[in-house]
Amino acid sequence: MRRRLCEDIGVDLEARGTAVIDHVDHVVSEGYGHTSVLADGFTSSDAILGGFMSKGTVVLGARDTAFSAAPGRAGAEAPALAGGHAALVTAIQARSGARIVISGSMDLFSNAFFSAKPVTSQKERQATSGPTNTPEHSAHGPFTSSPLTVFM
Repeated sequence: MRRRLCEDIGVDLEARGTAVIDHVDHVVSEGYGHTSVLADGFTSSDAILGGFMSKGTVVLGARDTAFSAAPGRAGAEAPALAGGHAALVTAIQARSGARIVISGSMDLFSNAFFSAKPVTSQKERQATSGPTNTPEHSAHGPFTSSPLTVFM
């Protein structure tokens, strides 16, 4: 049902069993391997999180070295989704003003991700795993009443 809803509103999801993978700029973490990607460009704009939001706005995107594939399987063909086109969190506003935020992973909102002090594959230590206000902004900021949030 969630996949169908996303299709109906124009959000293309990758096939089941795939993940966003980054062999160059991933976070060294136990249990996630190269699927614990670093994200760039959190959109903290009033235009998106405030009054009006354009259709299909990327709220949080992957880095240029990320791509979508099935973890653990060798890729025989080029990924359909790669680089900055990999949206980790997307927000959409209908003509009626109804808003929806779609996240590709529930792990993004976990305590483990918030408390992590990531070390990248390039041995760079990050202060935090991301903006500590990302989920609050993406899940609550765009809504003034009756939010509908879909997590995939």
